[in-house]
Amino acid sequence: MSPLWNYGKIYCSKITKQFILNKFPKIERIVALEFNHIYYLNVLSQELTDKLDDEFTIEVVLFSANHIPGSSMFLFRGYMGTILHTGDFRFNRSMITDNPILFPNNEAIQIDELIFDNTYCDPMFNFPTADIVAQQMINIIENNIKKRVLIAMGALGKEAIVMEICKYFKTKIIVNQEKYNQLIASSTKNIDLFTTDKKGNWYYRSHREQILQQYIESGQQNFICINTDFLMQSHRDPDGINYMVPYSLHSNYLEMRTFVNSIKPAILKKLVIPYENFAEYRRKVRINPVKGFQGYLKRLKTNGESGYSTLIRECTDFTKISKNYTNWMTEPKFRGLMEKLGVQLEPDRKNRKRKVDQVMPKPTIKQCIRELEKQCIYSKKPEKVDSLDDISNRLKATNNNHYITKFLKKPQQSQEVERRDEDEEIFSIIQEYLHFHDDDA
Repeated sequence: MSPLWNYGKIYCSKITKQFILNKFPKIERIVALEFNHIYYLNVLSQELTDKLDDEFTIEVVLFSANHIPGSSMFLFRGYMGTILHTGDFRFNRSMITDNPILFPNNEAIQIDELIFDNTYCDPMFNFPTADIVAQQMINIIENNIKKRVLIAMGALGKEAIVMEICKYFKTKIIVNQEKYNQLIASSTKNIDLFTTDKKGNWYYRSHREQILQQYIESGQQNFICINTDFLMQSHRDPDGINYMVPYSLHSNYLEMRTFVNSIKPAILKKLVIPYENFAEYRRKVRINPVKGFQGYLKRLKTNGESGYSTLIRECTDFTKISKNYTNWMTEPKFRGLMEKLGVQLEPDRKNRKRKVDQVMPKPTIKQCIRELEKQCIYSKKPEKVDSLDDISNRLKATNNNHYITKFLKKPQQSQEVERRDEDEEIFSIIQEYLHFHDDDA
């Protein structure tokens, strides 16, 4: 997204709208939707309506994704069936018990397609919940009670853990002005627990490297730094300063399985595609035999199944798929709808950026001779030496310069006597040079 956004309306939560406007104040067409409320959206006009007035009006519902503030899950229901898109989310039981739209009477509605956050879709990821992590951090601080505490917990969304620590030790957390403004925009509860006054004993920043560099350069040593580890392992560095606690705003595998199994969708699709699967990465990466062998052992342990394939086998039911989904999710129907929406499926080749032909300078005689030396003198296979015409054509293609022919090709008869004599003189110099070296060889 950029300040020049012009691709239609943006439908999001109230907090997300505030975040967008804080960063891009000039974006106008942003519509804020409430959580757990059914809206009717006309797909063709992209406008909200009061009811299902035609075929292309669908139901849209937002649910809290329990990720960063304002993050949402989207439920779409209409002519194309029922689709639930989780986005990035961290599962909790309230998504089932306190959601009468998605789970009426604690039973899920029929879902044709579930697009879910599979960031940690592997049984090896079993990191704890926020309350357990908060207690781990409290224990670390109590063991270093006389030291200054630095907390580096990444992006927004982990303030609940920090606030639990503040309440336990009855203190405040120092944040920079940017973070404080983000907390205000996200309508964070207990905002009084945060301050921008740097005289306190607690310091909360997003990036661990910035905190450590600041304190190391100032010569301070009586401090510790607590950071959430993306590898989801608890450990302490040998320096006695860095502590890692396993926490994430994404669901662990058990939570993921509980959520998918409670919905039992007909089709399950991944949201996150590993970067190793992209062709750009695979062309550049070197083969790592150790990593490959570890993957082989892991496949042996799991009988060749990944976490994703296990969820498909045990937590989906294809017999529940609706007729609307099977009728509309076809190539002809899809293309027809895209044409009505004015969405271009194929790229316009006329809009491709073309390289502007660069005017290269005329090659000198020395450059011509040097090229001939490479081909005729230093070639390992003299029997396959290119002719002057071949060299001329290659130089033309390489340098994008048609003037090279005037140096290498034998000039044709012309009425311009002076021009002909000049070209013949250059040609004779090159021929004599090659003949001289051929004799030496």
